[in-house]
Amino acid sequence: MRSKPIYLLILVFCVLSFVSCGDMPADLTASMFKGPGGTANCILEGDTADLDVALPDSQGNSHNILNESQGKVILINFTMWCAICKRHYDSIMRDIYESYKGYIESGDFAIYLVDYVNSDIGAAEGYRQTWGIPSDITVLVDTENTLTDLYCGTMGITIVVDQTGKVQINGDYDAAKEEIRDTVEYLLKGGG
Repeated sequence: MRSKPIYLLILVFCVLSFVSCGDMPADLTASMFKGPGGTANCILEGDTADLDVALPDSQGNSHNILNESQGKVILINFTMWCAICKRHYDSIMRDIYESYKGYIESGDFAIYLVDYVNSDIGAAEGYRQTWGIPSDITVLVDTENTLTDLYCGTMGITIVVDQTGKVQINGDYDAAKEEIRDTVEYLLKGGG
C-alpha cells in the first residue's frame, strides 16, 4: 500500500505541470486570480492598469512603464523563454508586430516581453539576441516579480492596456490570441 505523501506529491506535480506549461482556458486562468470570497488579487480586465513600475530591460536600463506608455496601447506578454513562449512570441510577431509596427514607430503602441523567471539581465539579453527580438520591443526583467504579482503573470499571460490606462485583456495568449489581435487593432484604429 502506498503512502498518502506519494499521492500528494504526484498530485502537486500534475497541478504544477498544468499551471506552468501548456494551454489554460481563459476562464480557468481568470478563476485562478480570485482570492477568498471571490475577490480579485490581481489587476484584471476592466481594472485601471497599475503601470507605475520601474524594471530593468535586458541591457540593464531602467524603464518606468507608466512614463513610457501614457496615451499608448500597451501589450505585455510574460515569458520564461521555453518552447511554448517562443511559439507565443512568433505569433505576436506575425499577427501583431508585423501588422502594427508603424504604430510602434509613431509612438502609439508598445510591446513589452517580461521575463518573470530569470532575475538575470544577461540571460534575458541572450534570449533577446537568440530569438532576434527587434529593438523596438522592450524585454523587461521582473527581478522582484513586481509586475508579475500585479497581473498574476505566468507563462503566456498577455495584458492589453488601452490609451486611457484601462486593462482590456488579461488572459492566456493561446486562449485569447484572436481577441488580443482584434482588440489591439480596434484600439489602434481609433476604437478606444
